[in-house]
Amino acid sequence: ERKQTEICRFAYAATVSEFEEGFRIDLKAGETAEVPLAVEISFRPGGQLEGVEEVKGHPNSYLLRSGMGTYKFGRDVIRFGPGRAEHRYTAVRGAEPQLPGPSVYLTSFTPVDQTIEFRLG
Repeated sequence: ERKQTEICRFAYAATVSEFEEGFRIDLKAGETAEVPLAVEISFRPGGQLEGVEEVKGHPNSYLLRSGMGTYKFGRDVIRFGPGRAEHRYTAVRGAEPQLPGPSVYLTSFTPVDQTIEFRLG
């Protein structure tokens, strides 16, 4: 019966498109400013990550601060990025539990308008 105050709204959209070397995700999130956002990129166990920084105290969690990261598994190679690490929250409120294997996080605060590319080979 009391009046609502400080109502926050959150909207997001992701568009996936292909290009010759792989695919990209265009991500937009916002309406309420300064909401922490973490994009988790999960990989199968057993490969090797390069260009990322381990998150201390969180096993199999990494940040991609800038540029492109690389995941190698056997002869397969995936390059992904560009990186973004505006905060170190990898388990944001409402997120699903981390999947098995290494996860790389791109973190930011809303509003977000970001493109993430995945290049194969």
